[in-house]
Amino acid sequence: MKEHELTRHMAQELTELKAENALLREALDRSNQQVMDLSARLGILDHRIATNARRKFVSNSERMPKVADPIRESEEPIVEDTLLNEAETTTASTVTPISEPYEEDKGPRKKGCGRTALHPDLPRETINVDPSEESLDERFGKGNHHRIGENCIEILDYTPGSLKVKQYVLGKFASNSSKEAGVLEARMPSDRIIEGGMAGNALVAAALSDKFVYHLPYARQSVRFFNIGFRVSRQNLSRWQIQVTGLLEPLTNLIEQHIMDSAVVHLDETTLQVMGEEGRKNTQKSYIWLRVGTNPLKPAASYRYFPSRAATVAAELLDGFAGTIQTDGYASYRSVVRDSKGKLRHAGCLVHVRRYLFDVYQATKTKKGKTQSKVNLEAETMLKDIKAIFKVEKKYRSFLRNGKISEEQFVEQRKAEALLLFDTFHTHLVEASRTVIPKSTFDVAVSYALGQWDILTTYLETPLLSPDNSAAERAVRGVALGRRNWNISGSPTDATSSCAMYTLTQTALLNGLDPGAYLFHVLEKATTLGDLPYKKGPWEALLPWNIDPKDPAWQDRMPLIPRKDD
Repeated sequence: MKEHELTRHMAQELTELKAENALLREALDRSNQQVMDLSARLGILDHRIATNARRKFVSNSERMPKVADPIRESEEPIVEDTLLNEAETTTASTVTPISEPYEEDKGPRKKGCGRTALHPDLPRETINVDPSEESLDERFGKGNHHRIGENCIEILDYTPGSLKVKQYVLGKFASNSSKEAGVLEARMPSDRIIEGGMAGNALVAAALSDKFVYHLPYARQSVRFFNIGFRVSRQNLSRWQIQVTGLLEPLTNLIEQHIMDSAVVHLDETTLQVMGEEGRKNTQKSYIWLRVGTNPLKPAASYRYFPSRAATVAAELLDGFAGTIQTDGYASYRSVVRDSKGKLRHAGCLVHVRRYLFDVYQATKTKKGKTQSKVNLEAETMLKDIKAIFKVEKKYRSFLRNGKISEEQFVEQRKAEALLLFDTFHTHLVEASRTVIPKSTFDVAVSYALGQWDILTTYLETPLLSPDNSAAERAVRGVALGRRNWNISGSPTDATSSCAMYTLTQTALLNGLDPGAYLFHVLEKATTLGDLPYKKGPWEALLPWNIDPKDPAWQDRMPLIPRKDD
């Protein structure tokens, strides 16, 4: 009896111990999960602090630090980077290799010192300076001298902007013999885009280009105009802008239609604060959406204001377009492509993938002399994978630009070589995803890359695309720079007008025109077109790619000088 009770008691205790052990295990699992969550949260906070500090106090460049390449330092001749040898050997049977070695064009080295040469097209004022007659007579004797040459020294000077008044004197005439003939008065010439106003076309073009190209808000322009002779209120400047963009609407519509006729469209969006939106608070964010066409001979950019960032906006912007769009990883674009029934193809942006990984790499860097962390090493490896992909792109772009290969060869050879590098990159991503701490910044970066994987290689199918969406990134830069100065739009009408003006000025820049001179040229021509029935031909003649850069003449401005790094 006692043995039976003892056995039952022990079994009961064993059951209780197992239950207690299970509870302890559950508590331990919860603690471990909490530790992992807190570690991930701590990693996110550390990453944000490091990223914000780097953006505030360090250069925003995402360039990797240069390291010595032991292969290139060897004495053996290297035809190609060894990272790409595998691709070349694998595709030797299907791709005709380039016989010439690829050498990266680094351009001419900058001189360390010396005065910069002044461009010959700059206007020049000649000032002749000779020794005085007294000093000549004292040195050589009276009348015993003649000029043997001269030394020319050029000094760069600046003439401040100035206002002038164009005074139209309208003559009145009457008959010498008959009072009944009445009076005939000359009619005011129709040479101003804003009829009845006091602003000439040059003044309007200057104000618009200063705001939308040089990012000078109307409040500061008003002060500047006052300092050089006359106060022009910012309210008047805003009204002129709205009037001009309304009159030039046929031109902006033609630019948008041209973009929609392209085979590839780049898209992006950026924030904008707009006051006075119906049913919305002034503190709520609105957006400027932009589209960039890829025609290399007729580049164009279009900007549109919308209060929302919803997928319906992207669908509206792409309504009627059939082709390839290149965007970042915003989900709305995927939704539009999915609902397009095959009309749209989607290309991703490798730069956005790289940006997440680069932030992780910078945030996890250890001090000099300490062992490199596992996360930092994995991020660095992936960055090198992406660098190799871009190196392939640069190489074959150089071959195509120099006429060494055709477009068909470019697509075939670039694809064969890049896909192997993408496979390596994907392997590294998958391996990291198995060990990464959930919800950490590295997990976000890896998950983002894997989530975009199906659209990252779309660009390999056409020579019109590159691995990144830099065309849209560059087009949004002008808005971002200006927004730091003028901060807000006073109304939805102002926002719509600003987008139209960005469309005109940025498209002019893309086509190598001085935006101010282009606007003045357009205003001079459109003054008469606005009073006539709409005809497509005359407005098409005002599109930036249909204008010779030498034609627009604006005061004493010279033609836009291309930068040496373009």
